[in-house]
Amino acid sequence: MRRQAAGAAVGVALGAVLLGQYPSLSPVTIVQVAVAVRLVASVFQWIATVGQSWSLKIIRRKFKYELDFWFSTESSAKVTALLVFALYVAIGGSVVLVVVNEFDLNEALWLSTYWLADPGGMFDEPPARRVIALIVTIGGLMLSALIVSVIGDNISDQLDKLRSGAVPVVESGHVVILGWTSKTLTICRELAEANPNRKFVICVLANRPKEDMVVEVAEHLRGQLGRTSVVCRTGNVSLLSDLKKVSISTAQSVILLNAREQNDGRISVTQEHETACIALRLKQLIAAAQEEDRGLAFPNIVIEVMDRDIEGCIQMLGIPNCSTVFTSKFTGQMMVNFATSPGLHQVITELTSFRGVEVYIVSNHTCGGHTFGEAMFACRGGTVIGIRHGFAKGGAVVLNPTDSTHISANDDLVVITLDRTSCSFVPIEGTSPRRPRPRPRPIADTRRKNYAFVNWRPSLGKMILQMDEMVAPGSTLTLFTCLPQVEQCERLAREGVTAGSLQSLHLRHVTGRSNQVDDLKRLADTSFYTVFVFASEDVPRHESDTAIMPTTLLLTELFGVPTSDSLPGRPSSGRSSSSAHREGHSRPELFVAAGWDTGSPKMETPHKGDENSSGSWSLSGPSTVECIMCELSDVQHKALFKSIDTRIVPVCADEIAGSAISQVALQPEMKPIFTELLTADGCELYIYPSVHVLGAAFDDDLTWTDVMEACRTYQFIPVGYITCDEEIILNPVTRDVNRKWVSDKFIILAH
Repeated sequence: MRRQAAGAAVGVALGAVLLGQYPSLSPVTIVQVAVAVRLVASVFQWIATVGQSWSLKIIRRKFKYELDFWFSTESSAKVTALLVFALYVAIGGSVVLVVVNEFDLNEALWLSTYWLADPGGMFDEPPARRVIALIVTIGGLMLSALIVSVIGDNISDQLDKLRSGAVPVVESGHVVILGWTSKTLTICRELAEANPNRKFVICVLANRPKEDMVVEVAEHLRGQLGRTSVVCRTGNVSLLSDLKKVSISTAQSVILLNAREQNDGRISVTQEHETACIALRLKQLIAAAQEEDRGLAFPNIVIEVMDRDIEGCIQMLGIPNCSTVFTSKFTGQMMVNFATSPGLHQVITELTSFRGVEVYIVSNHTCGGHTFGEAMFACRGGTVIGIRHGFAKGGAVVLNPTDSTHISANDDLVVITLDRTSCSFVPIEGTSPRRPRPRPRPIADTRRKNYAFVNWRPSLGKMILQMDEMVAPGSTLTLFTCLPQVEQCERLAREGVTAGSLQSLHLRHVTGRSNQVDDLKRLADTSFYTVFVFASEDVPRHESDTAIMPTTLLLTELFGVPTSDSLPGRPSSGRSSSSAHREGHSRPELFVAAGWDTGSPKMETPHKGDENSSGSWSLSGPSTVECIMCELSDVQHKALFKSIDTRIVPVCADEIAGSAISQVALQPEMKPIFTELLTADGCELYIYPSVHVLGAAFDDDLTWTDVMEACRTYQFIPVGYITCDEEIILNPVTRDVNRKWVSDKFIILAH
């Protein structure tokens, strides 16, 4: 109270002095000057008070801390600081003018503001005021420089914000991809292929710089997007605030990818549980948006998982329109299928992509009340491969049912065709009856083949168990890894592979480094049907393609090319040896040859236990390899590997998985179909030489309808064939033209 009274007394005394010295000053001006002096005195009083308890160094630290906190938390701190600085300069100059010159405070404030804004105004002033004008003008120059700096910083911040992808996306009916993996570019390309004639938007949210994503999309997808636009945003897919950037609530589909590159391509438990947490946030975000707008539909959500337990957790969340794709389940199965039947790689790639023929679910058919066998032969422009039952039967999908399976009016047909408009059905009552065919006598194919796996990959034991069910008894699998044999056996035992668990395969362990020619020579004592070079688990995923390149080159130099006449079961047709890798086989009980019971010659079957019989694929003389398959992580490297040698077949499992995810994102009902086709459960695709399907009639002139009738004898569905020129024909449209099938292989859907 004493200090406040003393301050008031000083103000009154100052007012009396001013009134005595300058009688022309008005009482209002004197009061204003007194208030200004009181404010200045309060500032000095606070400094004196703080100075008693704090040192000057502490005061500076406190001032810097408060200033830093203010500028970091307040978005308008810079503008506020400029206004305060301008007010202090203007008010300070006006007070000095009032004290030194006989000015009214309002006029002095205006004159000081004029000097502050216009540096040239000081030259018209008398000498007594030029010093004051110079000081105020210097303050004005500093203020102008600060204003330009603040404006430049704000513009730069806004440009950085636009460049970094911080602006929320305002779209509807688009597809959102969460995460950047090796499948992202494949999914973008497939979605663009699926929407070629309309403007389509794909939004990608990933924890990567926006500039890097835009450059990668432009480089790898140049000329492949058409009218599709790819919008990239930088953010953490696990944060709700970043998920709002891509307008998930108004999207058509949401794809959540499993980002494995954070762990060098390996699956971590933390990442898997984070996937379930992200799925829950998606549900909360979309539910909140639907509460605000009841007309919003729940988008299709496709979540890639790598663990069966996490898949169950996501299903327990009860997210509407949510599908999980267990990619690691069918990746190993695809590798085994491609190793035993390399031609399947191109077949699966085409069926899962939006290019060429695709798998569709057709509802506008005229087959209600008829059987599946009748629907197969009534379809024109497509190949019927299954039935999707109506909701009365749970909407279950049945591939390759029996010919007598009844089709109800509410059932849909699963058809392989070019597009929905290319498929039609003729009236079944008007079709000609199928010609009766004698049932052939099946003969199991027991030709032993040698395979080799180079490098160790995850789930290799499960792949070996699956391969054991598919190859002929007596076949050999060579494991060439850098691991000692004892460690190889221990790892395989943990996955259930023991000496007594394999029925058809014989394992051979070879230890060595895959990039050393001296170590690879240990494989050169055997001829192989297929050598599969896997991406090593010890190499980061982004470097795996570079690591297996030397191995592939060395294998092409060490192994010769087998002649077409040397391969068993192949007629001499003068084809190049590079076509040999198209021939595959299947499980022994399904891989059948046939001779008609009408007196045709019967095919001889080699004895299973005769290692030197003609039934063994191993060749005498120099070691050869029929096909060298390489597991790639980047689809852009496929052309490079193909250019090395005609025997090299690059396989990018992520490309097929990305295509399947794209199909499920746009058509959720396709999930059970691709799950069955790409895994060991249910029906699978095989490649059979024509002689194993047509028997003695393989050299006759037959139509595609005749081939279908012969396949249905075994409950097979032929979906296409591979010509002697290595051309793959899926869904043959011309069915009534006779041709010879002696040098062709059939692509079969079978159990």
